[in-house]
Amino acid sequence: MRKLLANFLLPVLLALPGAAWADTAEFYHNKGVELLDRGQLNQAVANFNKALEKNPKSGKTYAIRGQIYLEQGLVDQAMSDSAVALKLDPRLAIAHNTLAIGYFRKGNFDQAWDHVRKGQSLGYKFDDRFLRNLRNASGRQN
Repeated sequence: MRKLLANFLLPVLLALPGAAWADTAEFYHNKGVELLDRGQLNQAVANFNKALEKNPKSGKTYAIRGQIYLEQGLVDQAMSDSAVALKLDPRLAIAHNTLAIGYFRKGNFDQAWDHVRKGQSLGYKFDDRFLRNLRNASGRQN
C-alpha cells in the first residue's frame, strides 16, 4: 500500500496545481471533521462553511455544523442547519437529535418529542439523560 502511495498517488497529487486537490468540498469537510475531533470548533465551522460554498447540497455537512452551533449555544443556527440537512437528506438522524435538543431548550416539548420519535425510527440512540430531562420537563413519557 505504501508503495502505491509513493509510486502513484503522491506524484499525481504533487503534479496538481497547489490548490486543485485542496480546494474541494470534500477536503474542507474532512478538515472540518479533523478540527472538530481536536476540539477546535471555530476553525471547524470555518472549514464547513468553505465546504458548503463548494457543495451547498451536502446535508451531512449542514448536520455536523448544526451540532457545533448547538455546542456553542447558537440554538437558532443549529436548528436552521439541521432543518436544511433533513431537507437534503431525510435519513440524517443526527439532525433530529439537534432539533430535539433545540426545541427542548426553547420549551417546545411537543416538537422535541416529534424529533425524538423521528430520530429513533431511523435507529438513532438518544442520550438517556436528555430523554429523562425531556420526560420531566414535558410531563410525558414520549
